[in-house]
Amino acid sequence: MTFGICIESSHQKGMGHLFRAMHFCTYLRSKGDSYIIFINPHKASLDCLRDKGLSFETVDPTDSSSGWESTLASRHNLDVWINDRLDTNEDHARRVKLSGLKLITFDDHGTGAALSDLHVASMAFDDSEQALGHKVLRGVDYLILNPEISSRRRLRRRMDRIVVSLGGSDTYGVTVKAAIMLKELGQPAVIHIGPAFAHREALQANMGGEFILAESVASLVELFSGFDPIRG
Repeated sequence: MTFGICIESSHQKGMGHLFRAMHFCTYLRSKGDSYIIFINPHKASLDCLRDKGLSFETVDPTDSSSGWESTLASRHNLDVWINDRLDTNEDHARRVKLSGLKLITFDDHGTGAALSDLHVASMAFDDSEQALGHKVLRGVDYLILNPEISSRRRLRRRMDRIVVSLGGSDTYGVTVKAAIMLKELGQPAVIHIGPAFAHREALQANMGGEFILAESVASLVELFSGFDPIRG
């Protein structure tokens, strides 16, 4: 089976969709299934995909006139189309369905979700929030996570060491605000920044000797596992 996974990733939108797609593609490869990621041309995101050796093609997801969905479906002989874009529209979903594909969407707040065969709403925490789709899988049990997490999960009983990490881009620069607050409290911390972080100058202006900067780490799971250790 061949999956086409369409995502959007940028400083403004964040990189969570990208990282989820990367974990899912690793899983598909382990099962012998084929995939291709369709993504907008964002350098930091494309560098991540190249680094992991994942197959991708750049697209303009906002294109509503060229029929790019059917072109890609035919070119890659797709069976399933997955949207991880937060807000898809009905016209796009209809074009995917007219291409003869099964349509899956992740945490989709747009009108396109209503046409999906499966809506995986793992981040729907408000019971009053309606998740549209022919079949809906709702709740954190359906989160796609790095399998390395389960091997390092443990109970923390006190807070001794702090790491600050706010995603691949931290669109609104909350990392800087957190660093300022921790500095005022005299609290040491490791500050992790992602590949699309665009507030480096402001962060550097507030970095004191109590902070260690971490970036381009090989494994975030490994980094996080060293914090808030149990003390017997």
